[in-house]
Amino acid sequence: MDKSFVKLLLKSWATIIPVIAAVVYGSYANYQGMVSLSNGLTEISQFIDKSFDLPPLIAVQDSATTSMVVDPETLMDVSEVKLEAYDETIDLLDEIAELSPDEEVKAAVENIKSIDEDKIKPLETELLEMLFEDEGKAKELFLGDYQKAKLSLHEGFNRLTETVNVYAKTQQQQALEEKRHSLVLNSTFMMVAILFVLACLFILSSRIQKGEDELNSLLGSLNEGLFYFDSTGYIPEKRSKVLELLLPGTEKFNNLKQFFCTYLGICAEKEIDAVLGLLWAEDDGFMSSFEDSISMLPSVVVRTVDGAPRILKIRYQAIYTDQAKQEGLNSVVVGLIDATENLELEKKQKEQVLRVERIEKAASNLIGFRNFSNDAILLFKSIDQMMIDQEISPVLDRDLHTLKGNLSMYGFSTIGNKIHQMEDFPDKGKNKLCAQIWEDIKSQWKYEVTDIETVLGLRNFQGKVVTDQQKIDSLKSVMEDKPEIKELVHALERVKISEALSKYADLVGRLSRKDCYKSAEVLFDEESDEVSYDEITRIDNGLIHIIRNCFDHGIEDEISRESNNKKPTGVIRISCFRKSDGSIYLVIKDDGKGIDADKLCLVASEKGILTAEECTKMSYQDKLNLVFRDSLSSKDEASELSGRGVGMSAVKSQIESLGGSITVFSHPGQGSQFKIHVPAVEVAT
Repeated sequence: MDKSFVKLLLKSWATIIPVIAAVVYGSYANYQGMVSLSNGLTEISQFIDKSFDLPPLIAVQDSATTSMVVDPETLMDVSEVKLEAYDETIDLLDEIAELSPDEEVKAAVENIKSIDEDKIKPLETELLEMLFEDEGKAKELFLGDYQKAKLSLHEGFNRLTETVNVYAKTQQQQALEEKRHSLVLNSTFMMVAILFVLACLFILSSRIQKGEDELNSLLGSLNEGLFYFDSTGYIPEKRSKVLELLLPGTEKFNNLKQFFCTYLGICAEKEIDAVLGLLWAEDDGFMSSFEDSISMLPSVVVRTVDGAPRILKIRYQAIYTDQAKQEGLNSVVVGLIDATENLELEKKQKEQVLRVERIEKAASNLIGFRNFSNDAILLFKSIDQMMIDQEISPVLDRDLHTLKGNLSMYGFSTIGNKIHQMEDFPDKGKNKLCAQIWEDIKSQWKYEVTDIETVLGLRNFQGKVVTDQQKIDSLKSVMEDKPEIKELVHALERVKISEALSKYADLVGRLSRKDCYKSAEVLFDEESDEVSYDEITRIDNGLIHIIRNCFDHGIEDEISRESNNKKPTGVIRISCFRKSDGSIYLVIKDDGKGIDADKLCLVASEKGILTAEECTKMSYQDKLNLVFRDSLSSKDEASELSGRGVGMSAVKSQIESLGGSITVFSHPGQGSQFKIHVPAVEVAT
């Protein structure tokens, strides 16, 4: 600055001083606006941190409660974790209320505490008491009133999040308004003295840079990869530092299409434009919701790091002009979190639950498990030989279907699912992919069955018999040359059918839990004669098919049953009677919808098994007997349980190979009955 200019300033001091004061005031006002903006961003960051900390704590409490209900023995282990998470949740809520002067935020916090105090705590107390008295009622309470209360609590948290967002946005707008006021005031005086305006702009630039640095610092402190896009798909440069760690090279893209094409291999510009159009379409009364529209975009990114896949979950958050009313979509925030460890943990936990179920089932009936294992080994050998010979035959289909049903009885669900995949291949004997699946099945079977045998000590169980000591003593008291020995041996081997057939009741229980629309239970006739495990093992495959078909084909959904004046839960009743010659009759009856004999005949004619004229001449019973024909099913679609036309024909062949017979009786709306007759073991062999 030269001397003449300085002199001019000194001579004009009376005019300059007020201008300088005004400029200083304007600059100060601008500074205060930046401070306010920085404080607002800091407050938003604190709210975000607190909000992000709440869901994991709630998840820990939910997981602990679920663990207690599923396995009460874990009560002591998870109680401390649950209490600690609960205390942290309450502390976080108090901190959020303290940080915010906004009454709506405080009211939302009080609402959550009220729900917890009035609903959750009483129900949890009642749930704990029930766990030691009646686990069944405890589970009903947990799945009923407790889940409703938890839903209310989660809704309270959602309202808190919305209220915090509204408050944070309001604070941000306030800070921006103050900044705008400073700029306007400063610009007015800039027109009076350009030189001083230049100085003021320099100060303003410094303050803005400081604000940018603070904003970048806030973004860098977040543990989630964040960016946002607008209605055109444009992505500004402002992104969190974690994003670059999760997805290296993110600085190279500036629009949504580049992002999806680069990291997900989805280079579909028209589809992305369509989603953007739906998100920002004018509300004409038929507009899709944000959730429906955004669901068309991917929710997972899979990338390889050091040869191992990493799974990144994507979430989308709408930012509205009016956040309270959710009107005027301004932008969409995209958040990425590395969920690999959590998903792996969930997978391991699920595998552990299935493992425990298999071991418990085997431990509850060691003889039954031994027989099951021996039968499964024979089926594995048979299927393996056909796969080696690359056969394509109905026998392969039958054996796979039978093996899948048998494995489900003892909780080998993962192997069962893989067999279900094989069944979808028409050329499974020659298909290379199917052959690879079969090799995986054999390896997994060996691993899982060895695990059970090791845990239960069954490696040394072969050749041993577990029986009642009193019967052993009775046998010893009889002389070897007396004929009573034979009958005592048979009596020694026989047990009540509720014990010998308990696995079928467990099977129906598992099927009911998996089906969302219907349920059933197995009841045993108390007047039934006792049977031996060997007698049941001979027809085990057939019983599995029949009972699964009763559930899948026969039992209706709860709505249909109630409309026909039936109890919501279906019943499959099993009884057993022994004749004087030692042969047994097993009767399996369900109270379902019965068999549509005419539909069976129609399907048979459509497949060329019978002509329409032959169907017309057939009796009602002959039409029912079509259920035993190969490649014939009344079900329109094949399911995991049945409908492939290989089950009942295999059942009939197996029973007849033992010298026995099977008959079916059914009336529409009254259920179906299968009656199996098999000769005594000595006669059959």
